[in-house]
Amino acid sequence: MTASDARESGDNGEPIIEITETGVRTTENHYEFDIIVLATGFQAYTGAQEALAIRGRNGRLLKDKWETESASIMGVFVADFPNLFMITGPQAPFANLPTSIEQNILYITDCIKKMESEGYDICEPRQDAEESWTEQTAEIHEQTLMAQGDKVHSWMMGANIEDKKPRVLVYFGGANVYYDKLRESADDGFPEVEFERLAG
Repeated sequence: MTASDARESGDNGEPIIEITETGVRTTENHYEFDIIVLATGFQAYTGAQEALAIRGRNGRLLKDKWETESASIMGVFVADFPNLFMITGPQAPFANLPTSIEQNILYITDCIKKMESEGYDICEPRQDAEESWTEQTAEIHEQTLMAQGDKVHSWMMGANIEDKKPRVLVYFGGANVYYDKLRESADDGFPEVEFERLAG
């Protein structure tokens, strides 16, 4: 039996009972394997955030906002979710993660420093900035094979999650271009967000 045969059998209602010395026993059969890879699936780019009950304006859950499109501003901000900072969130580049994490942290730190030094309490991501970044990301995405959404059911587009349609989750414009955009934004005072002070 091949791995795909076993997977199809499992998908059709053969719950696993146990892992044996030679394979996997289900309620219907025993399948022998030399290697078993334990991978239950995952939700790339948005799974961690959606697992938490993150609420934005009017109590809306982030998970609900991302039901059909996982939009963001550079994978860091989300419109209608003030003071929420993400690290390598959706629409950030598919790149060396330690470097991307470091660049995101430097960017977020600079934003928080600005808030502290200028007495701001609220960092409100702009809806038009989110729409602009999402549009840029989608335009670049359209130039890749990943855009063949009806043929490519990849985890990189969230298509491995049942009941979720493929979506643009990755900025394919290049990591260095992305890092430059972060630096330009910080140097320009973070034009993608509006800063506010609480009364009193």
